[in-house]
Amino acid sequence: MQRQTVICGSSPKVRLRSVPGDLRLSGWERDEISAKTNGDLLELLGNEGGFDLSCDDDLILSVPITAELTIESVGGDADLRGLNGLCQVEQIGGDFVGRNIGSFRTQNVGGNLSLRGVAGDVSAANVGGDASLRAAQANISLLAVGGDLHLRGASGNLSASVGGDAVLYLEPRPEAEITLTAGGDILLRLPPDADARLELQGGGSDSIHVNLPGITFDEQAWSGQITLGEGRARINLVAGGEITVTSQAEEWQSAAEFDFDMDFDFDMDFPNLPADLSGRIEREVEYAARQAERARERAEAARQRAQQKAREAERRIQAKVNARVGRWGMDWSGTIPRPPRPPAPPSEPVSDEERLTILRMLAEKKITAEEAEKLLAALE
Repeated sequence: MQRQTVICGSSPKVRLRSVPGDLRLSGWERDEISAKTNGDLLELLGNEGGFDLSCDDDLILSVPITAELTIESVGGDADLRGLNGLCQVEQIGGDFVGRNIGSFRTQNVGGNLSLRGVAGDVSAANVGGDASLRAAQANISLLAVGGDLHLRGASGNLSASVGGDAVLYLEPRPEAEITLTAGGDILLRLPPDADARLELQGGGSDSIHVNLPGITFDEQAWSGQITLGEGRARINLVAGGEITVTSQAEEWQSAAEFDFDMDFDFDMDFPNLPADLSGRIEREVEYAARQAERARERAEAARQRAQQKAREAERRIQAKVNARVGRWGMDWSGTIPRPPRPPAPPSEPVSDEERLTILRMLAEKKITAEEAEKLLAALE
């Protein structure tokens, strides 16, 4: 184990060059920088204006609360708490947790991003997992979030693009600009007295659901606009799936239960971590596995029902063709006489499903265009 402590100014610039393992960083009231690692290498160099630090293992670091921090590379997870200055992060290989910090910027987070109580602006790009933010009152920019977004208690400008679902509780201040694009569903909760203009675009018809007092909305539409109050804040939502806008706490709470809150421990003396952390993680993993299995079973049942319907439609088509066209599938009308047939019993009307089945057989090249025309004509 290596330890170093140096005297510094009240607002030093601290640059972490390389932390191959996990990082735990906290602010304190002392004009000192204290570093500890389980590895064999710990370099802390500089003067009162700026310090460079690197190590070869996990790192515990304490700095003045007003320090300006730059993190170049952390191979594992990172946990930062109690910092008032600007924090810039270039590369985090695992998860990032920030609690009660100042402005925050990051370019790459391989895992999840979790922020609570950020005093300044937030700018994050290229987040491989989910992003969760609470009590972030300033401006927020989240670009290229691969997973889901969970945002609570935001009132400033928001610009975000996520690959999964987005669950938002916004309290937009006047003139706020909010733009969100999600590959999945969007659930937005607004206060009953919200003053905003909403532009909504869902993934298809019947994809937009609005539950706001005094507001009616055509839920068959793909897109639409809603004005609340004077419409001073602007909210633009685009979803690949469904959009739900509500002022009801119950709808929000059911989705808010899926929020995540990350904490992690090193094999060192970290205080204030929950004693049941491993149990919480295990329960969350088991719950997610159960949800995934139920979704797989529902999808398999739907696939089997669709196949059964297609087989039944094909059997009905074949029966009608045999009855109307003849044993050999040919129309003998012409110069060759044929004995009269008794009148055929009335047949069932041709369904759209049968027509679609013929067109699908044509698309799959099971029949030719001429044979498809004959089949359609025979069915009619």
